Amino acid sequence: MSTSSPMPRSLRLPPASRTGIARHCLGLQSSDPLRPLLSLAQLVFLHTVAVAEFGGSEGIRDRGLLESALARPLSGFGAVSSYTTPFSRAAALMEGLIQNHDFVDGNKRTAVMAAAFWLEKDGYILTASQDLLVETALAVASHRLSLDDLASRLEENAAYVQEA
Repeated sequence: MSTSSPMPRSLRLPPASRTGIARHCLGLQSSDPLRPLLSLAQLVFLHTVAVAEFGGSEGIRDRGLLESALARPLSGFGAVSSYTTPFSRAAALMEGLIQNHDFVDGNKRTAVMAAAFWLEKDGYILTASQDLLVETALAVASHRLSLDDLASRLEENAAYVQEA
């Protein structure tokens, strides 16, 4: 039978240090593009705006799924990112928000706004019509549009404006 002893105080690191060490081990620098471009508070604000503008019920249904969708664009293994372009990261966020049903209502509307916000922070603006955005969100919700196709659609309907 194994007994576990607590880690000696001298070896415990505060959360900020662990994060710094993890970033160092992954070879990430503070200027790397692998950074969150949208906070949880900003995402909840976008949801509030979406339901105020277009109707529906406000509220988070599952905070864990919401945080998961928000973290998804930054996921990877080691120093290799799963999503290598601004469009694939925005698509990962959008798909996660739509398919996880994180909010009580307005998931597709919030997801479109969040993807647009993410791309804008990366230096792009969406140029797609409202009809195309609605069609795209519905296709993602019904699993008729793959993640790669969603990323391509975002890229085809975006214009580079400036470095963020």
